Amino acid sequence: MSAAYGFSREDPDNDEAIEDATTQYGIHRFDAGASIERDFGLLRGTVGVNGSRWIHTDATLANGDSLSQSFRDRNLGEVSLRIGYELSPALIPFVEASVGRLQYDQEKDPQGYERSSNIYTGKIGISADFREKLRGEIGIGYTTEKFDDDRLDDLNGIVFAGNVTWSPRYGTDVKLDLSTGLDPSSVAGTSGSVVYETRLTVTQQVRENLVASLSGATAWTKYPDLDNADSTEYSANAELSYEINRYLALVAGLGYEYTARDGGIDDDTLRATVGITAKR
Repeated sequence: MSAAYGFSREDPDNDEAIEDATTQYGIHRFDAGASIERDFGLLRGTVGVNGSRWIHTDATLANGDSLSQSFRDRNLGEVSLRIGYELSPALIPFVEASVGRLQYDQEKDPQGYERSSNIYTGKIGISADFREKLRGEIGIGYTTEKFDDDRLDDLNGIVFAGNVTWSPRYGTDVKLDLSTGLDPSSVAGTSGSVVYETRLTVTQQVRENLVASLSGATAWTKYPDLDNADSTEYSANAELSYEINRYLALVAGLGYEYTARDGGIDDDTLRATVGITAKR
């Protein structure tokens, strides 16, 4: 089982931002999931269920008024099935298919579009487990989102997904993450974007209770039905994590982000964070 929560605020330079707002709307995201795995000889079957919930806060306009963004609130439910074949205990190729339903709280957005949709994804890949040296999986496939509103084109994209961890020596981990996501739009006549992200993270255990990490990432956002709207975000982060006890850790980080937009305004952000993480 898994659960996660995140909060972000809309970038004022994005197409989804509210024009002339002094404070852009915030986005609360809740995620939860569970899976069951069963072996049938050399075959391995996995059934997974995942759900997400987005809640949007109001935007504040220049005159002090609040502008509701509740039409963006939505739920996503997804069921996935994976079948793998054990070539060896360390290598298992697999095929996976998933079906999801994105349901908005409001049937129509302010422009009159029905943006609820069905999402279908299929991929093939291979998972590996060479104990502490190399482990993870990587896959490729295709995804499509079909909207309830016939005026909106299907949102399609090739899927690259994976997470691979290499440990060249004790206490050092090098992790590569690949992901592909569909991001819905509220722009009239636009279906949304396909977001491809890659991240490389190096983690070093400095002391028994102190871990340092460096990471770099690139996220490419592509709008299939909009010209000069694509963007690329580059980021770098450094972080220290101090374990207070087995359940709590104090985390401090410094990050930099640069976003290049086709036909738009580029921007950069320097961010410092301090927080506490909980783990079981």
